Amino acid sequence: MPGVCVIVSYRPKPGKTDELLDLVLSRVPTLHQEGLVSDRAPTIMRARDGMIIEISEWKSREAIDAAHKNPNVLALWEKFFAVCDCVPLNRLADAEEMFARFEPIETSNTEHRSLTGVAHRPQVCIPHTRIQPILYFQTPTSAVRMTRSR
Repeated sequence: MPGVCVIVSYRPKPGKTDELLDLVLSRVPTLHQEGLVSDRAPTIMRARDGMIIEISEWKSREAIDAAHKNPNVLALWEKFFAVCDCVPLNRLADAEEMFARFEPIETSNTEHRSLTGVAHRPQVCIPHTRIQPILYFQTPTSAVRMTRSR
């Protein structure tokens, strides 16, 4: 059964950015404990206007449906509703660009880990200027650097 990748954008309510970020960082681990998401680590980013964007993978459409009946997930969502509004991607100003650029939010001070504990270090370095985007993906034994010329 294929997973389902989702992208959600959160607009923090005034004064609630730090609280929202804590919730976003705990969202996928909580869903993983409930058996609803894959082992893929989420990607968390910040838009220029301060909105927080998260990309994650549910195990299946059935897992998404099950989340709507799970008391632990419903309690988590209530916490989200208190600190943010979810905004459709088409209302995100950055998404109007062909190559939308976002600031990566580190999920730990060291290397990222998938939820199974396998180390990897994905990093996207795309400045908000017209400098050439650079994509790095480093596994424990190799590193690849790719650039796109303009």
